[in-house]
Amino acid sequence: MAERSRRAVETDLSDNEGGTGSHPTRLRYTSLRQLNHWIDEAGFGWFHWKMMIAVSGMQMQDGAEVVLMSSILQALQEEWHFSNWIRGSLVSVPFVGVLLGSLMAGHIADVVGRRPAILTSYIVMVVAGVFSAFVNTVDGLMITRIFVGLSYGVVTPSTLTLLLECTPSTKRNVVIAFILGMFSAGQLLVTALLWWLMPDLRLHGVGSSRAGLCQKIEIRPESWYKDECFYERHRPQRSRVVYNSHL
Repeated sequence: MAERSRRAVETDLSDNEGGTGSHPTRLRYTSLRQLNHWIDEAGFGWFHWKMMIAVSGMQMQDGAEVVLMSSILQALQEEWHFSNWIRGSLVSVPFVGVLLGSLMAGHIADVVGRRPAILTSYIVMVVAGVFSAFVNTVDGLMITRIFVGLSYGVVTPSTLTLLLECTPSTKRNVVIAFILGMFSAGQLLVTALLWWLMPDLRLHGVGSSRAGLCQKIEIRPESWYKDECFYERHRPQRSRVVYNSHL
């Protein structure tokens, strides 16, 4: 039934909509058109909110990192006696990791899938964040910080792509606004923790790295755009989206 439906849509495509060319090319365009139409028809509901909450920890942790490092570096410099150049490097090195991770993110997510890329990046981010709370050298801190930035650079494009691919076109602005708003939420959270935990600076690194981990209870499904030609494979996921969207 699904195959007959796909062939019917395919024959109705104009030349500008993928109706010309080889059969695999036409089938790919047809599958994407059908998938976009189906996602719009499924609507927006609890399924999407669960996904947004599950991945919001990534943006919260990024906001936490900015406030955290700028708040404790002065005290750390007095304790470890390093130069201002080292202090600036400790602030900059996570963003070098973000740059490198962003350059690799698209290829990684397309090859292994959005979901494995996101989960692996989260694990690396949490492990590196916890280790950064216990290192005793500047070199060790730089290594852990660059891994935090690297994982963030991979997870951000993969997360936004996964969310937008599963969201109706009329609600994608809501998703982007919510996820980006979590950046400020992370800053507010760490500011409160700094106010409370300032006597013990090492607890801050552990607390901020776990901000993303606590959001990962909801395991995210793989994006069906990655295997858009496998119609039957995604039938359980489509049923789950429809059910949760109308709760």
